[in-house]
Amino acid sequence: LVAAFGRTRVQRMLIAAELLTAGEALACGYLTQVVAPPLLDAAVDGYCRQLAGLAPVTQAATKEALRRLLRLDDLPDDDDLIRHCYGSEDFREGVDSFVGKRSPVWRGR
Repeated sequence: LVAAFGRTRVQRMLIAAELLTAGEALACGYLTQVVAPPLLDAAVDGYCRQLAGLAPVTQAATKEALRRLLRLDDLPDDDDLIRHCYGSEDFREGVDSFVGKRSPVWRGR
């Protein structure tokens, strides 16, 4: 909680039994956006489309690097993740699509 919200907010939550407002959660980066209930489905669909359009190999390596970073006090070894990304078919597809000025077709390989 402290990593997500900061010490002061967590103290208020735990000691004073206060709940964070949506605005506070947005301000500290825990939320990406706040939308009115009628707009929620459209916002979720848009975010899902955005995430689905990203390179899956790079996303998996990023998630693993963050997981490792959170477990260690020092920077984790990430050479395997870099080799995995740069050696992937998706990396080549990303470069080819950029050079060819077209949208990439990710395959997760």
